[in-house]
Amino acid sequence: MMNTNLVGSEELRRKLQDLVKKDLKAALRKSTRAAAKIIQQAAIAAAPEATGVLKRNIKVRSMKRSRKFTGTQVIEKSPHAGFTEFGTKFIKGGHSIEGAFEQVKGQAEATMLSILNDEIIKAASK
Repeated sequence: MMNTNLVGSEELRRKLQDLVKKDLKAALRKSTRAAAKIIQQAAIAAAPEATGVLKRNIKVRSMKRSRKFTGTQVIEKSPHAGFTEFGTKFIKGGHSIEGAFEQVKGQAEATMLSILNDEIIKAASK
């Protein structure tokens, strides 16, 4: 078992606590939004284009803020999006968002981690 004790000024301890509470969540929101934008572009490219309604309604939205969760999601807002993504009893689903995520998840993850690292360093240097 490893144990770490931080010995230093009270000002440093307060800055670290503030970083965890406020700046870390802001950094997470910024980095997950950038990653979701990459996934959104891939989903738009992979979506079926019968009328173009589905492509226009693939959006990036922030999750509802809470004490537990922070993040961003890619959603399809058109009324028939669920039918084209998951299918019905008669039609097989296309899984365009899921497929787009699988294609670009490495790039999205690298972007997210890079921005998150930069934001944490920027917040710690305040």
